[in-house]
Amino acid sequence: QERIYAAAPGDSIQLEPGIHAGPIVINKLLTLIGNSKAEIRGNGSGNVVTIAADDVTLRGLRISGSGLRLSDDDAAVFVTGNRAKIDNCVIANSLHGIYLKKVSGAQILNNRIQGKTTLAASAEPVEKGIGQGSENCDTTLVSNRRGNGIHQWSCESNLIRGNEISETRDGMYFSFTNNSRVENNSVHHVRYGLHYMYSDGNIFENNSFSENAAGAAIMFSKDLIVRGNRFINNRGHRAYGLIFQSSDHSRLEHNEISQNAVGLSFNQCNANDVIGNRVTQNYIGLRFGSNSDGNR
Repeated sequence: QERIYAAAPGDSIQLEPGIHAGPIVINKLLTLIGNSKAEIRGNGSGNVVTIAADDVTLRGLRISGSGLRLSDDDAAVFVTGNRAKIDNCVIANSLHGIYLKKVSGAQILNNRIQGKTTLAASAEPVEKGIGQGSENCDTTLVSNRRGNGIHQWSCESNLIRGNEISETRDGMYFSFTNNSRVENNSVHHVRYGLHYMYSDGNIFENNSFSENAAGAAIMFSKDLIVRGNRFINNRGHRAYGLIFQSSDHSRLEHNEISQNAVGLSFNQCNANDVIGNRVTQNYIGLRFGSNSDGNR
């Protein structure tokens, strides 16, 4: 943090290999570079890195050790500045991975985000929803108590490309986030690979959602393009490949939807085009609910 205070706007800070103490706040235009050998480690409270200025870049860092309070939206990287670039970072041992709040033009590229699955054993009473694990007397952080890999709220025109997300609550969460591109990401072993609502005009292309409780749940949205994605082997209590709920005027084309309990589910959806998809080896291929009209 002292180096950030001392830096001039526009400077680049090269972090030496090893562990650097967080939390930190970046409130000016800076680039932090770690070359994959530097870790910013939080103290287990709040956010690890807070980006509160425009045009900040994080590259090649390991970032870990956020707080675990869902009510506070604790995250490894919490972003309120526009055009942030987070590139080739490893994010682990945190609640939310990357949390984008009311920002535009962010680029989230080629990161690996691993959710926090266990807590160290404690003599304190465990919080409701945290179950006792069997190994090393640690406690298991059940999926609905975890954070999301990439969480967006009230955002515009972001790019999410080439990330791998696993062991989080939901892989990617969209709420009131429009005109963004999501491409070439891999999301596996989470609850919902994509959990999505009230977000219009977004493009999802060439992503993989596999071995989750549900591949994607898209709700209350319009004007989407979902093209060339793979929704594979999503099985469990809510085991859908792709759920479309109350979403209109969208295009689903050339996706592979295979080996799910239910492949594709439509309910209260209107004027969507579903073209050239491969829907195979699901228990139910297409479940088509009530109050839908004009779909082709």
